[in-house]
Amino acid sequence: MAVVKFDQLVWTVRKFLHRGAIANLANMANRMHHADLARLLRNLDAKEKNTIFGLVKESRTRGQLISEMDEGSRRTVLEMLPPYEIVQLLKHIPSDDVADIFAELPDAKGQEVLTLMGVREYEAVKELLQYPAETAGGIMNTKVFSLREDMSVQDAIKKLQEAGEVEMVFYVYVVDDTGKLVGVVSLRKFLLVPPYTKLRDIMETEVIRVGTGVDQEEVARLVARYNILAVPVVDKEDKLVGIITVDDVIDVIREEATEDMLKMAGTEDDEYIFTSSPVKVARFRLPWLIVTIMGEMVVAAVLWHFKATLEQIIALVSFAPIISAVSGNVGVQSSTVVTRGLATGRVEVTNAMRVWLKEIKVALLIGAICGTLLGIVAYLWHGQAMLGVIVGNAMITSIMVASALGTLMPVIFKMLKIDPAIASGPVVTTLTDIVGFTIYLTVATAMLSYL
Repeated sequence: MAVVKFDQLVWTVRKFLHRGAIANLANMANRMHHADLARLLRNLDAKEKNTIFGLVKESRTRGQLISEMDEGSRRTVLEMLPPYEIVQLLKHIPSDDVADIFAELPDAKGQEVLTLMGVREYEAVKELLQYPAETAGGIMNTKVFSLREDMSVQDAIKKLQEAGEVEMVFYVYVVDDTGKLVGVVSLRKFLLVPPYTKLRDIMETEVIRVGTGVDQEEVARLVARYNILAVPVVDKEDKLVGIITVDDVIDVIREEATEDMLKMAGTEDDEYIFTSSPVKVARFRLPWLIVTIMGEMVVAAVLWHFKATLEQIIALVSFAPIISAVSGNVGVQSSTVVTRGLATGRVEVTNAMRVWLKEIKVALLIGAICGTLLGIVAYLWHGQAMLGVIVGNAMITSIMVASALGTLMPVIFKMLKIDPAIASGPVVTTLTDIVGFTIYLTVATAMLSYL
């Protein structure tokens, strides 16, 4: 849906709400695709969300809509719905989304919903809730289709035709008598072999699988690395307990990328632009800003230590902000590249040195160009060739140091089990300022007699 059309849609819906044109709204809501309707709700306030959701009549569509909603909109609607209606909705929601919904319900309401559920549904949800939210067990769908290894292709096709609503892409997973995952067969292969062929004779036994406790980011890496459409999930005994499909992986990639970007801004992944209070947002952002303030106090101490040099050659002060800004940006660029590489698996601790050397070469090239330009400007501005040499070399050195720190710090934080996304930016910027200013003013002090 085009941006202009969507903006017009939001305006039209608000106009209908203001006029009380409920019949028009109901007709519109029930004709829209649930993904478009979820996007619409994201742009409405709490009262408007609940009004529009209440106009969706079909239970199946409501369940699909709940699955598509962003966390803030879903929480708003769930607060309004009585427990018995939530139970009806859960019947039309994939099991991997059910766990997320229970995580967003208040404890008392969640327990009431569990009480109203049937035995089978209760057991399925209870099983999902035992896994942490951001693990393979937390995002898997338990309605996975599997067949016994001693079954013939003919019987397998019959079972497929009789299958209800299960997560089934292009693979059929094969299990033994105890339920352990032993192989996988593509649906295409069913058409290419005689009908009496046993599944054990055509299945691939090397199955890419994950345990229930594997982090969801690692699951996403496996899907990207091997170009597969689904990953089976097994328990400690290697029994098939669920499946994660590529649509779930796409959600994981989007969530993790958003989380990393927010953390690099010095905040948390559950900060909502439109829903969080200013106090909550500020509370998340302040800690690393305070770290930056403390670090910059060290920079101030460095400047004060070299006050005699600055008093004699006041021209040095005019170039300090330039050197600080450029080297700081270079450091952040390097740390961003490495942090993202660590998140996607492209950068490992084992190949960090190769990445570091590459970034150093890039920094040397950038530093040479920027340092030369700034040195020329310093000479033309103040008419002192030695000042241009000092400023130019300070720029080159600061950029090299910034790039080295920007590349190494995320790897060090990763090894220390600290999230590089949230810690690297402020630390790299602060350290770059401290080291850069120290080198700049130390060189200037040593060359003072030539200025």
